[in-house]
Amino acid sequence: MDAISFVLGVQSRDLRSSEMRDLIFCPSGTGPNSAKLSARATLFYIHEDEEGYEDGSVTRFGRAIAHDGKGEYLVNDRVVPFAKYEEVLGSIGVLIKVRIFLVFQSDVESIARKTPKQLVEMFENISGSFELKEEYDRLMREKEGAEQETVFAYNRQKGYKSERKQLKEQKDEAARFDARLRDKAR
Repeated sequence: MDAISFVLGVQSRDLRSSEMRDLIFCPSGTGPNSAKLSARATLFYIHEDEEGYEDGSVTRFGRAIAHDGKGEYLVNDRVVPFAKYEEVLGSIGVLIKVRIFLVFQSDVESIARKTPKQLVEMFENISGSFELKEEYDRLMREKEGAEQETVFAYNRQKGYKSERKQLKEQKDEAARFDARLRDKAR
C-alpha cells in the first residue's frame, strides 16, 4: 500500500514519515545518510481499447528518492516535473489532489466524522466540480442579478398598467362630467 501510494504521488507525511529519506530502507550496518541508499517504485499501467482489451501499450509511472531525500517523478523512465506527472496520471483518471484512488483507514475514520457541509466539499473535490466553483458562483450571481432585474421590470410594468388603468378611469370620469355639463347647458 505504501509503495503504490508513493508512486501515485502521496506526500511522505501521509506515508508514516516526515521526510522523504525516511522512506528508504536502511539494512543493518548502513547509516541512514549512506550515499549508496536510494529507493524507487514503478507502477505499470496497461492501456485498453474501447472494448476493454489490452492494446499492448504500457505507461510506467515511477518515483525515486536519492540518498539526500530528493525525489523525482518518472513517466516511462523519463524524469518529468510534478505538474506533468500529475497531468499524465489525470489522463487515466487518477486525480492526485483528490486522493480517491486509495482509501486509507484514517480517511475512513475522517469521513465518518465530517459534517454535512464538509461531506459536500469532499464530494465536490472527488467529482472535480470544485474546479468549476468560481465560474458557478459567478454565474449564480449573474442569474440572481438577472432575476432581480426581471422582478423590477415586472413590478415597473405592473405599476405602469395600474397607472394607465387609473388614468383611463379619470379620463372616462372627465368625459362623463363633460357630457353632463353639456346636457345641463342645453
